[in-house]
Amino acid sequence: MNSLLGQYEIELEDDGRLRLPPRFAAILTPRLVAWLTPYRAIRVASRDEALEAVAEHGFLHVQVDLGSDGYLPIPADLARDAGLTADALVIGMGRFFEIWSREEYAIFSQEHLR
Repeated sequence: MNSLLGQYEIELEDDGRLRLPPRFAAILTPRLVAWLTPYRAIRVASRDEALEAVAEHGFLHVQVDLGSDGYLPIPADLARDAGLTADALVIGMGRFFEIWSREEYAIFSQEHLR
């Protein structure tokens, strides 16, 4: 798989879906796995990539299916636990990506990345 790189501001739709950046949607498989990280981001990866992380760390996870239109449904409980609002970020991390609340990412960034 090609690398998922970059940071994109996106909007979480009222129905709980978000439209991924076209370059992400073009290289991802339709069946993905999502889980909440300890720092309140939603990590999304291919099934094979996710199974390794889930087996190693025991994270609760859910399968999500990327639509042919580039929209990814985010389960309501996962969105709530991550603090997602309409204003979100998608951050490519190479073989996976994370979905953040813009507010949560600003706090995390101030505390850990500066």
